[in-house]
Amino acid sequence: MGTLGRIVRNMVILFGSMVICQIFGLVTTIYTARVLGVEEFGKLNFAYTIVYYFGLLILPGMSMVAIREIAKSKTKEEVKQYIATVMLLSIALALVAFTLLVIFTTFFNRTMQIKYLIFFFGLSMLINSFAVPWAFQGIEKMQYSELPGIIYSILYMNLVLWFIKGPTDTILVPYLAFLVNTLTVMLSLFCLFRVIGNIRLNLNSAALKRIISAAVPLSLFSILGSTLTNIDKLILGFTRSSFELGIYASAYRFILIIHMIMRNYYGAMFPVLSRFYHNSFASFKKLATKNANIMFIMSLPIAFGLAVLGGPIISLVFGAKYLPAAAVMQILIWTIIFISINSLFSQGLIAAGRQNTVVILLAIQLVCTGGLSLIFVPKFGMKAAALAVVFGDFIAFLIYYKEFAKIFKIPIARLIFKPLLSSLVMVVFLKLYSEASLFFRVSIGSSVYLFSLILMRGLPWEDVGLAWNSVFNNKKFGSS
Repeated sequence: MGTLGRIVRNMVILFGSMVICQIFGLVTTIYTARVLGVEEFGKLNFAYTIVYYFGLLILPGMSMVAIREIAKSKTKEEVKQYIATVMLLSIALALVAFTLLVIFTTFFNRTMQIKYLIFFFGLSMLINSFAVPWAFQGIEKMQYSELPGIIYSILYMNLVLWFIKGPTDTILVPYLAFLVNTLTVMLSLFCLFRVIGNIRLNLNSAALKRIISAAVPLSLFSILGSTLTNIDKLILGFTRSSFELGIYASAYRFILIIHMIMRNYYGAMFPVLSRFYHNSFASFKKLATKNANIMFIMSLPIAFGLAVLGGPIISLVFGAKYLPAAAVMQILIWTIIFISINSLFSQGLIAAGRQNTVVILLAIQLVCTGGLSLIFVPKFGMKAAALAVVFGDFIAFLIYYKEFAKIFKIPIARLIFKPLLSSLVMVVFLKLYSEASLFFRVSIGSSVYLFSLILMRGLPWEDVGLAWNSVFNNKKFGSS
C-alpha cells in the first residue's frame, strides 16, 4: 500500500472511531444535561475543567514526541525502549499531579459535592496515565489505538443511562467514568502486549533525556493550547453561576466535537507531515495545501449552517431550558474555521521542528483570549467569553499564516473562495425556508452547498481518485 493509501486507511479508522465515539458521547452528554438540569450540569463541567488543568502537569507533549520517535525507530527493541520510558515518566508525573490535586481540593472553598466530583474525576486522570494510544499511532496501528475509546464511549453511555436518573445522581457520573476508564486502559495494555510483545519497564536514561528535552516545548504547546480550550469555562466557573456555565457548556459541546475531529485528523496526518518535510518537501507542500482545501470545504458550511440554525438545533438536542445557549453557539461556531486551519499551521510548524515558534504564538493567543475574558466575562458573562475565544482564534490565524509562510505560502484566498461562495448560497436558501422543519432545512442546505460547490468545480475529485488508486492500485502519493 502506498503512502497516501496508509493515510487514507488511518484516516478511515480514526474518522470512523471518532464518529462512533462522538455519537455515543453526544448521547451521553445530552442525556446527562437533560436529566441533571442546567445547574448540576454546570457543576460537572466546572469540576472536570479543574481536573483537566492538573492533568496538564503530565507533560502532554510526551505523546507527540513518542509518536515521532517511534515512527522514526528502525528496530522493534528501539520501539519498546521508547514505550517503556514514556510509560514510566507518564505514571510518575500523574502521581505528582494527583497528589497536588488532592491538596488543592482539600483547601478549595467549594461545596463537598464539587470536591467529590473533582476527586473522582482526578482518579480517572491518574488511571489514564497508563493508556498507550500514542504507541499504536507511532507504529501506525490505528485500529488498536481507537478500540479502547470506542468501547469506553459505548460502555460509559450505557452505564450513565442505567444509573443516572436525576439531579441527585450527579456524584455517580465521575464514579462511572473511573470504572470504565480502568477497564479500557487494561484493554489498551493487553492490545499493546499482543502487538509489541512483552515490554521491560526499564528507564533508559538516553531515551529519557531525548524525550524530556523535546517534550518540554511541545508540552508548553499542549498546555497553552489546552488552556485556551478551557480558559473561558474556567473563568465562567469562578466568576459566574453554575447555571450560566451549564448553558455555555452545552453550546461549547458542538465546538468540542470539531476539536475532536481535528485532533483525530491531524493525529493521523502528523507522522506523514514530519516524514514528508524531511524526505520530500514537494510532497509536504502538496499535502499541506490539500489539507487546507479540505478544511475550508468542511468548516465553512458547518459554521454558516449552525449560525443560522443554532436555535432550533439547541432546542432539539438539549431541550427548551437550554435555549439561551443558541446565542452563545452562534458566536462560538466561527472558531471552527480558525481551528481547522490553525491546526494545520501548528502541526506543519512542529513537523518542521519549529515547535518553539508555536509555543510563542499560543502564548500570544492566550494573552489575548485570557485577558479579554478576565476583563469582560465577570461583568458580561457567557457571550463575552464566546467573543473573546473568537477574537483570540482570529489573531492566532493572522500570526500563524505569517509564520507558516516562511516555510511556504498556502494560497488561502484561492482555496477559500469557492467554499465561501457556496456557503453564502446555502444561507440564502436556509433563510428562504425559515418556516420549514429543521430536517428539511438541513437537507436543503447541505444539498444546495454540495451542488453549488460541484458547479464551481470546488470539489477536489482528483484527490479522491488518487486516494482510490493509492489504496487499491498501490499508487504512491504525489505520483503522476
